[in-house]
Amino acid sequence: MARGSGRNPTPWEPLDTESAQRGETLPWERIAENELNNMARWSSLEETEALEKLLEQKRDEERVMPKRKHSELDNDGLPRDPMYEMILPLNALTKLSIAPELEALQGAYADSRYIMVNLTYSIPDLSVDSQNLTASIKGYRKSVWTFSEAMGDYGAFLDMILNNLQEESKNLGIALSKLQPEDKWQNRPDSEQGRKIAAVWITHYEWLERELENTWEETLRFEDEIEGVIEKRKVLEKAFDITQPRMTKEAEKRDLKNFDFPAAYNLIHRFGSVKSLAPGDRTKDGYETRLEDMISSLKRALEFANGEASYMMEKLQKSHIQKSTTESQTESQHEGQDETDENENKTNNASSLTPFEIPNLQQQIEALTATYESYLQVKIYLSDMKHDLTQHLKGKVNLPEERIQVYDYVLSGRQDSDYMKRQSGKVNEVINKKEERKRLKYRRRVEQEEKRAEKLKKQNWKPWHF
Repeated sequence: MARGSGRNPTPWEPLDTESAQRGETLPWERIAENELNNMARWSSLEETEALEKLLEQKRDEERVMPKRKHSELDNDGLPRDPMYEMILPLNALTKLSIAPELEALQGAYADSRYIMVNLTYSIPDLSVDSQNLTASIKGYRKSVWTFSEAMGDYGAFLDMILNNLQEESKNLGIALSKLQPEDKWQNRPDSEQGRKIAAVWITHYEWLERELENTWEETLRFEDEIEGVIEKRKVLEKAFDITQPRMTKEAEKRDLKNFDFPAAYNLIHRFGSVKSLAPGDRTKDGYETRLEDMISSLKRALEFANGEASYMMEKLQKSHIQKSTTESQTESQHEGQDETDENENKTNNASSLTPFEIPNLQQQIEALTATYESYLQVKIYLSDMKHDLTQHLKGKVNLPEERIQVYDYVLSGRQDSDYMKRQSGKVNEVINKKEERKRLKYRRRVEQEEKRAEKLKKQNWKPWHF
């Protein structure tokens, strides 16, 4: 439509050809563009909200700790020992002893800050890329330090949980020992005694489930910290990818020394999710890979202990608590009824229960004592490994590269292997000393017999003459 026709064009009508040729945006094009932008914005909002809901749902599902399926058979396909089943949830949690690796990773993240400081000093004064790269490295350095503190907090939390578990193994043994005099511990528990023992163990499993839930929630929070520092590492790596070609070109043009990108990428790969290809050699694994493997192993231990505790609690409830209550109710309700109905009810009640024979108190207390000593050995191991790490780091305060090598020594498993060899040597030394004491004792006895025989010979007296 021409402009001089006496009315204004509608928004959907194009302008004249001259306006279009001058590059002016046509009204209908602007309307369409706005409509598309609005649609895209609303679509983006809807997708974002849907994604947030999915993530929130996933996070809620993760917060509910899974329970590993219980197996009635051991690894050899045989029925599990009742005492083994009762103590298994508590014993399984000795695997929470990840402190040596966690401390090494904490130190590696903390000391890498100094390497990043040296990298920022080597950034040439070029264009805005230099400023952006400096800001990116400083931002990641701050994230790394914050994450190292989070690792320290998580390690302290696990130490507290291990102390709680060790204390619980002692307290549980004390509670059970009060149920009967010591001279009756070897007696097979009767119905009433079994109910009391089951009640003590159920209280223990309830406490254990609360500890497991706390540990699970704390582990999820730590996983969020891991995801955060991984995301910051990816952002820094992307910054390297973007700035490297531009800075290299500008440095060559101005005949300046370029930023040490190979060293920067080596640092990034040290942190990254890199998996060693050589079997049994974990020295090339990235820190993020080690963290993910470590947390996955810990979560499997939590899931297993949670499933076993839940299974044993249900089994004891059905076999002893509910059975005792049902039998007493059956007796009171059926007083005066004929014997046939009573027997029928007892048969129906018994058939719905899962039988579980509780071991005697002697076995239970001995098993708990062994568990307490296991946790004690774990604490000794952790203390020795921490002391060994401190000794290896001695004199390397201002040498971050050498300190990183010490952390790699721990993370590769060589520290643990060397420790076990030393412990094996100590055990062999103790055994050899015991054998030597036996030999000396036998030798003295032989010498005493020889002296006695010599003395009798001199007296010309024979012991078989009367």
